[in-house]
Amino acid sequence: MFFIDSLIFVASVATSDTRVAGYAQNISSLLNKLRKP
Repeated sequence: MFFIDSLIFVASVATSDTRVAGYAQNISSLLNKLRKP
C-alpha cells in the first residue's frame, strides 16, 4: 500500500494538472477508506 501511495504522491507532484492531482487525492482517500473498514 505504501508503494501505491508513494506512486500517487509522485504523480501528483510531478504534474501541475489539477485534474490529475484531484484524481490522485480521490484514489488516496479511497485507499484510506479500504484500510479502515
